[in-house]
Amino acid sequence: MPSLVDWRKFMEWAAQFGEITYLEALGQPIVVLNSSRVCLDLLVKRSGNYSDRPHMVSCAQSLFGYDNSFAISKYNDEWRLQRKIMAHNFSSSVVPRYHTPQELGARKLALDLIQNDGGENLQANIKLSVGALVMRAVYGYDVASSSDEFLSLGFQLMENLGRAFKPESFLVNFIPQLKHMPEWIPGSGFLQVVKKYKAQLEETTSKPFLWSKSNMTSNLSYHPNLCMNAISKTLTDAEEKRVALAAANALGGGLETNLSSLLMFFLAMILNPSIQQRAQEEIDRVIGHEKLPEVADTAALPYVRSIITETLRWCPALPFGIARAASADDIYEGQFIPKGSFVIPNIWEIFHDPEIFSDPMSFNPDRF
Repeated sequence: MPSLVDWRKFMEWAAQFGEITYLEALGQPIVVLNSSRVCLDLLVKRSGNYSDRPHMVSCAQSLFGYDNSFAISKYNDEWRLQRKIMAHNFSSSVVPRYHTPQELGARKLALDLIQNDGGENLQANIKLSVGALVMRAVYGYDVASSSDEFLSLGFQLMENLGRAFKPESFLVNFIPQLKHMPEWIPGSGFLQVVKKYKAQLEETTSKPFLWSKSNMTSNLSYHPNLCMNAISKTLTDAEEKRVALAAANALGGGLETNLSSLLMFFLAMILNPSIQQRAQEEIDRVIGHEKLPEVADTAALPYVRSIITETLRWCPALPFGIARAASADDIYEGQFIPKGSFVIPNIWEIFHDPEIFSDPMSFNPDRF
């Protein structure tokens, strides 16, 4: 079986086998959904059977401790409570309260790129900008440099989680009995990784949260933020732990995806100078030269909006989304999907389907 990050191989299989690809890895059924139609039918219309997450032993509480992570936890009451915290802070109705810090962050990033010779430190500048915005929205914390402890913890968490979430990364995902191996037996090196990841998870979950909690009313904290909103009333220990987990998930989820998308935007502009010029002309025409664009100007900048949409299509931050799991046996268009199957939405294939997007590998905002 190829690596589950090898979307090129999965594109080949989609062309060969059609809208659904079925494979097994050491007895574990894996179902890859290669079209928006099938994703809609199964993940939306049959969401009751496909809202669960795969139970990968490497992500269990007994190992890494990620089983309560919002993105990969089982579909249960704890998941719903964390989702409620997320929705309360980041639903479309409340997002406007973050517009001002986003605008200030974008201007600081532009200034940093100009002062630091642009591409010389492009990734570091974007990483700092994204990190500062996410840390502010989640914890009310001001990130001063790219070496900030809390920011480094967040990126390390995402690196760890990215590895842990790939089923093929650890053989224990397919042979659960390996989790009982003594540490002295050859081949048990993953248990040392377990200890390291668990310690880093605990540190990332607790340190920024405790800072936010102790600085809620100080002038060091920016308002509003997720932690302040959630702990403005007295909470039980269990409720505090839930908020800390939700905050860590919001941190991790906001870092890598935004960093990846911004880097792909810069790549697209470098590769397509004529598109960049056309966007600049629209901004100059609509905004003028006396001020910088603001979120409120979005509606008046259709071509810029199309560039953003095309960036997300052209190179999605999560080519396979987040895997689901079948809660029960199912039959779809004559195909049997066993209970417990890993169900993977092939976002890359869907966004590069030539029947929907002509010349899908080209960057073309006009398609929107």
